[in-house]
Amino acid sequence: MIRLTDISKSFSTITRTKPVLTHLSLTISEGDRILIMGESGCGKTTLLNILAGLLAPDSGSFEVGPPFQAIDYTNEQERAALRYNFIGLVPQNFCLIEHITVAENLYLAQKIRKMESPSPPIPSLLQQLNLDNITHEKVKHLSMGQKQRVSIARAMIMSPPLLLADEPTSALDEENSRIVLTLIAKLCKTFVLISHDSRLASICNRVYHLNHGKLLPCHSENCFPTLTDLK
Repeated sequence: MIRLTDISKSFSTITRTKPVLTHLSLTISEGDRILIMGESGCGKTTLLNILAGLLAPDSGSFEVGPPFQAIDYTNEQERAALRYNFIGLVPQNFCLIEHITVAENLYLAQKIRKMESPSPPIPSLLQQLNLDNITHEKVKHLSMGQKQRVSIARAMIMSPPLLLADEPTSALDEENSRIVLTLIAKLCKTFVLISHDSRLASICNRVYHLNHGKLLPCHSENCFPTLTDLK
């Protein structure tokens, strides 16, 4: 589905250049359920934004397939088409429209993608995420945890071939964390989760640590707790 090869990314200030990703390679195939862990500031969100076509790497190749074809990062239209047709994104800051309701945010996403009947239907999805009682509330009145679940619902209504989620349980309590992870595992065949929390490995089949700009596979049993271990 996606192949990153020798991806590097740095950020510059007046005084220095800080490398964040260094010759990083990653292949995401259909059915992969990937967790990428790491400390704050290690580059997890940078990697997710590159995968989503929101951020261009300094060097390296990004290919989508099969058959694999390179994405032109200088072409914003091509990058937007990647997100539109292929990716469901849950950003860390949620990116919801605050002055309209929960339902309107989701139906707007449905309309933009010209979907006549999303699967699962929006009312069912809201119910499964314990949001059916705030369907007509404006987003600006919601808690952070509620906004996070609305953002997850919006990403899922398009049944994306690939779900990308940045810290999808960071604002959630134990019960809602378990609900969200169960739903992701149920509805999404292929996904990449970014988090510092190893408990998300409960629904993943591949776990990596991002350290000094490189992805290191985690083979320890400690990286694969069960969903019932989520506390």
